[in-house]
Amino acid sequence: MKPRKIFDFFTGSLFPLVFFGGLYLLLFSTNNSCDGLSYAADIRQGVDIFYPHHLLYNALGYVIARLLFINHTLSLLCVMNALAAAGCLFLTRQILKTFLSEKISTACLWALGACWGFMRFATEAETYIIPLVFSLWGSLAWIRGKNPFFVSLLAALACLFHQIHFFWWLGLGIGMIISSPKDKDICKGVLLYLLGSLIVPVVYLTVWMAVPQEASSFFHYVFHDYFYVDAVGFSLKQALFLTPVNFVRTFFQVHGYIPSLLARYPFLAIGIIITLICFVLEIKVVTKKMRSVKTVEVTEISVPAGFASMHLLIALLQLFFAFLSNGNAEFMVMIPFALLLFVAASRFSTRLSACGIMLAAIGMGAWNICLGLIPYHFMDIQPFSAIEKHIENHPTSVYFVEDYATLYNRLRYYQPSLCNCLKKDFSDMEKIDAEARYTDKIGNKGFVSRASVTQTLDKTPERENITVLRADTLYFDLGKVVLVQF
Repeated sequence: MKPRKIFDFFTGSLFPLVFFGGLYLLLFSTNNSCDGLSYAADIRQGVDIFYPHHLLYNALGYVIARLLFINHTLSLLCVMNALAAAGCLFLTRQILKTFLSEKISTACLWALGACWGFMRFATEAETYIIPLVFSLWGSLAWIRGKNPFFVSLLAALACLFHQIHFFWWLGLGIGMIISSPKDKDICKGVLLYLLGSLIVPVVYLTVWMAVPQEASSFFHYVFHDYFYVDAVGFSLKQALFLTPVNFVRTFFQVHGYIPSLLARYPFLAIGIIITLICFVLEIKVVTKKMRSVKTVEVTEISVPAGFASMHLLIALLQLFFAFLSNGNAEFMVMIPFALLLFVAASRFSTRLSACGIMLAAIGMGAWNICLGLIPYHFMDIQPFSAIEKHIENHPTSVYFVEDYATLYNRLRYYQPSLCNCLKKDFSDMEKIDAEARYTDKIGNKGFVSRASVTQTLDKTPERENITVLRADTLYFDLGKVVLVQF
């Protein structure tokens, strides 16, 4: 490759795709979420392949695992999401270059790749990146003037990988109606758009009829989580508190483990220092930009009518539904993409500064890599591994654990034979015949997190009247946990 082409590659909008794709593959999470562990175990065991809330996600992983004879399905899902994340950036690049200069587009891609919400799930086994690929693909098809049927089909495929992307499909449809110049075109476009979305009920109906289900009706099956999952519900107090917190966390990692992380590994504070420097420089750039009458380079290609407003609508709809879901951070992953497409395609694009965006990207990237990706990959942030080793050494004992779901799914994936050692609460504990009984529900204070804010501890009388026989202190990278024998 000639030196000039090498320079163009590293300064062009393709390099962020390669950089972040490689970064996500190298720094995949080893502190996997409860759901991610559950999906990986399901795929390996061949159970719950179709889960209504994200119907085709496990199915895709299952097919790939079987075709390639992959047993380590957790790694497979992490790789799938890392590659899909690079695909998201590629599709965004294709959209942005339609109406922004190469320099601005490149800076925007760096900023998107550095957002914590996107980074987190690009390195995890969860379900939120693959549907974003199809939603962005739908936006790209829309801006290229593709048939409404094709646009709707892509957006509907996203819904099959996660229902939350219904709002992206809805936003694209409303945008199509607004931008149609004639009533006749509107009717034809709406009909084609609705026809494209028929893939969703057809696939759901096929699965519902072919696979035995607990749901009493097709409607209950489609909205399974809202009928059968106890944790799904609305709390105004939680929503008001967690929505702004998790919106910030979509861009920057904020978690209760960070003080312990910096106390034990102070060199990681370099991320905070870089972020603060970038923040100061950002203020200078923005101030200078506001005083200057010069605008940034913008291509002469006009933006299709409605494209900006539809993506603002998508961002607002996603944020509102995240609010209704008690400020769920997972439902905000796509918001930076929708907001960027709104800004880039609107009159605000003339205010964009490549230097300012790059400073924001470097600041977010430094913070999130040092305080997010590095500890998630190299360290035990929670005491699960330490408790697992204790269980492994005492396989005839029972354990009453605080975070039952996550520890259960870890054992289900790594050591299935030990799952029966776990108990969720103290009910009927006197009837349990075991060599010993242990719990981490006494004398421990975990990191501040969403779970610690939203969940109440078990306050049963049995817990209050426990007689402690001994206590084992287990250490992990960011602290210690006490296992009490009673």
